[in-house]
Amino acid sequence: MVTIATLGPEGTFSDLATSQFVNTSASKCSFRYYPSISQVLKAVGQECVAGVLPIENFSEGFIPVVLDTLAFRQLYIIHEIALPVEFTFVSKSRHLDEIKTVFVQFAAKGQCSEFLSSLKAVQEITTQSNIESLAQLSTAPLTAGAVIPSHAVNRNDFCIALTNIHDFENNTTRFVAISSERPTGEAPRAGTTYKTSIVVYGENDYPGLLYDALASFATRKINITSLVSRPNRATFGRYNFFVDIEGHAEDLPIKTAIGEIEARCEVRLLGSYQAA
Repeated sequence: MVTIATLGPEGTFSDLATSQFVNTSASKCSFRYYPSISQVLKAVGQECVAGVLPIENFSEGFIPVVLDTLAFRQLYIIHEIALPVEFTFVSKSRHLDEIKTVFVQFAAKGQCSEFLSSLKAVQEITTQSNIESLAQLSTAPLTAGAVIPSHAVNRNDFCIALTNIHDFENNTTRFVAISSERPTGEAPRAGTTYKTSIVVYGENDYPGLLYDALASFATRKINITSLVSRPNRATFGRYNFFVDIEGHAEDLPIKTAIGEIEARCEVRLLGSYQAA
């Protein structure tokens, strides 16, 4: 049985994404919950073969610790899941103006910033998971509230339950399944839409490095779906570039483009996987 690491406790968005990933797997799987994204990443390749965790939000962008870990460890992206993310504010208080404390997960804070800024003179207590916010609220005074996943709300437990408090209506988070095992080089399946992720390392920087890398894709009409830079943790002014492109690494234009970039600088293939 394959053990999969994910952000717990049970009921988090990561838990839902992991369930969706397991439904696509031919292997029997069990979940192992960890209290933070960093601990999920550490578990992959140690206590667990694979892990499922968020990498990018519709409005807040990428999660830096996930990108940095992918850059510096031999981990591979094997699947992605796009999950609608809806938040509700709950409290046992009867009046919103009585709220003094709000428990909110670090990523949810950015996704619900407009609602949180509308609460006057409240203390925000950051948590590692949305379900942890709910757990903290259960033992807090009546003047406390929490931002929690809408699917976790039992309206009978709260006097206040304000739905759809996220800043953007179509709030979505992209999750990835990562593995410590290099994927087998199976050929892309006809009729399946793929995405490929790579890291271009900028240690040996030169004028036009990023331009040359992007041009290798552009001249072959390969669409880039995201481009993110992260410090290389060694030298100021040196960055690693994470690039997502449409298509599979075994497609001849993509294979040729990556080979062209490799002739100029270090590149690592993070994986080709079915696009969400």
